[in-house]
Amino acid sequence: MWLALSTTAFRFVKTQNANELFGGVFGAARFPVTAFPVPIRTFLTFVLPVAFVTTVPAQAMTDTLTPGLALASPLVAALLFTLTRLFWRKAVASHTSASS
Repeated sequence: MWLALSTTAFRFVKTQNANELFGGVFGAARFPVTAFPVPIRTFLTFVLPVAFVTTVPAQAMTDTLTPGLALASPLVAALLFTLTRLFWRKAVASHTSASS
């Protein structure tokens, strides 16, 4: 997630506000995802997957991870990794330095 957000710096010069927004959203990861209503829980798990960083590993260690989420987690992680990598490659390919 951080790499995808940082990649936007190739296109946009001022990304400090996006970094602050990411910090605020990532602050929600300090709480178990089960503390949120289902729509927010789904958003934090699959759309903006901060729950993968905190809640899913904690649930796996405490043996409370549901089988469906255990199966979906690697698939979602692989998909997000692939999308981020494609986004990075596209941004680097279209980047022109200030001195060129």
